[in-house]
Amino acid sequence: MNANQVECATHGRGAEAFLCRHLVENVDLEFHRNDPTADSPQPDAWCRACEKIRRRTGGWERLDAASAPLIRLVCGHCYDIILARHLSAPRTLFARLRRLVAPASTRRPDFKSVLHHEAVLTASRRARDRLRAELKPRFIAGLSPGERLMVKAPFTTPAGGREWMWIRVARWQGPRIHGVLDNDPVHMRDLKAGAHVDVLEDEILDYLLFRSDGTSEGNETAVLMHGER
Repeated sequence: MNANQVECATHGRGAEAFLCRHLVENVDLEFHRNDPTADSPQPDAWCRACEKIRRRTGGWERLDAASAPLIRLVCGHCYDIILARHLSAPRTLFARLRRLVAPASTRRPDFKSVLHHEAVLTASRRARDRLRAELKPRFIAGLSPGERLMVKAPFTTPAGGREWMWIRVARWQGPRIHGVLDNDPVHMRDLKAGAHVDVLEDEILDYLLFRSDGTSEGNETAVLMHGER
């Protein structure tokens, strides 16, 4: 577990993490890192260009200050948001070849209009019940290192409809949840991923709890609507 803390202008005080500046300043790069563990849920990460430097010199410890890539200190929240903009490096030759021949992706899923049928509404009620009874007090008391909680909430579109988006929970005070928008909306030009938003717990459709061991729970409604997980 990383006990070192950093004060972030966006997210407040949190665990420190390190990224190369190319990952911080760009999008859609290939990134490298060691596998996250319970003791190190957010290991140092760097881009492919920095990986070439590391391999050419035989390791980070052999680099001198003049040739070492510029490293940025960020908080754990920023770390997750930034890496979500990039592509994890393939671990095998076959995976790398498959990526090379795969069609280019826009990295933005197609928008789907869906109806919340009774099974979805029932699953949503179960999700809200668990959020209030178990996950809310657990979040307020403090999640374990490496854990993060996200909720899916509605936003009113200019046409009067609803667009559901994921929010990473930062604060939970009474019925109000404050967090960071995790995805770019389709129909709302005044909002972007990374924006700070407030939603009410009664309006939550579903949740996702990511554990430090890489597993997760929740998002049952998406399974019912799209077959996603």
